[in-house]
Amino acid sequence: NVSQPQPCNQSEYVHFWDRSMSNSDRDEEELTETQCLHDQIQSNKCFLHEIETHRALLLRDIEEYHIDKQACYDSKDVMSIFRRWIEIAYRYSPSFIALPNAVCLSTVDSERYPCGRMVLLKTIEMDNAQFIFFTNYGSNKARSLLQVSDKASMCFYWHLLDLSVRIKGVVRKADSALSDKYWRTRPKASKLSAIVSEQSQPIASKTELERKYMAMEQTYQDTQSEHVPRPLEWGGFTLTAEEIEFWNGHKYRFHDRSIFKKQNDKWRVVRLQP
Repeated sequence: NVSQPQPCNQSEYVHFWDRSMSNSDRDEEELTETQCLHDQIQSNKCFLHEIETHRALLLRDIEEYHIDKQACYDSKDVMSIFRRWIEIAYRYSPSFIALPNAVCLSTVDSERYPCGRMVLLKTIEMDNAQFIFFTNYGSNKARSLLQVSDKASMCFYWHLLDLSVRIKGVVRKADSALSDKYWRTRPKASKLSAIVSEQSQPIASKTELERKYMAMEQTYQDTQSEHVPRPLEWGGFTLTAEEIEFWNGHKYRFHDRSIFKKQNDKWRVVRLQP
């Protein structure tokens, strides 16, 4: 049941719709380094033109799929669009987009609350429209996926480009060989962190966690990184997409939205209102 609106006569509100203020409205001495850098970027016409060129290119890419309203597409076609979008985001990394593969993963917990958190997309599989990330199988997200619901969603947002991709699908544990392959690429320190941390479990203090890590360092001090074993409770998850929406932001919230939906192993595209 939806709760009734609460009376607001004694409530304190902090509004963000009026927070934007041009630098002309501020005193010169109030300008921070961040604001000054923002001004420099906004006045760099070549840089802004490059961004708009990339945005227009990706928009035209999507428009081609709307020409034939009855057309069906393979997973690889839709994944190729995603690959082009994220590769454009990588062009601005790390200076302007620190982690283009950062994505909000949303699951449902045991109390039926939707829960979102940021993870790093590590691999995509083109032929089956799969998105793969890695985590501790005892973490909250893993328990939600393994014990509550195998359905999840992902949402990418690249603020500089004003582009977003939203994905919905079913999640399964990744093949152990793929988890082993990725594990071998991780720095030794990251491997030890993954072994030490009982992810999402309480701990008395940060000092205790650091003590556990230092003890693990001693255990593996003479072991080369490639010989640090992957714990069985750590590995990958694969989200097999059933819907992928591509969002291209525009002024006055007049955004372009195109959603691809999978039906009988083929994909159809629909334009959505902003």
